[in-house]
Amino acid sequence: MVYHAVLPAALLTLPIEIRILGLASGMQAAVLCLVLSLVLMEILLCQAKKIPFTSSYLPGRRPVIQTLLIYGAAVSVYVSASAALIESCLQKPRAVALLAALLALWLGTHRFRIQRWDAESLTFEEQDEPMVFSLDLKRE
Repeated sequence: MVYHAVLPAALLTLPIEIRILGLASGMQAAVLCLVLSLVLMEILLCQAKKIPFTSSYLPGRRPVIQTLLIYGAAVSVYVSASAALIESCLQKPRAVALLAALLALWLGTHRFRIQRWDAESLTFEEQDEPMVFSLDLKRE
């Protein structure tokens, strides 16, 4: 995910950030966005009990419009909150402190994810939900 999602996004937005913010602020914003994206990637992967991109999820379990609304709202909140945070740090000399905090958070979430994956077994196939759920009631 780092090589196919996070780094390409960072490299594609780098010229835009430099053009809008100038060289120094653009580079700072790019680095902060990169590390923030790495933190988000680790948080999203912490929830995964499957190897990424091996899901046998069948479409149609949730309506497409519901999925689009959920992801649209999540992206809007992430982009606006991260932009406000980075903009406030670029205006004041707090970018180094934010970078240090984000790097510590990224390393912590990465370690946590690796330890969790080592402790739990990964699922390679998604099981379909049963047509009928049993209550497992027993007479005592």
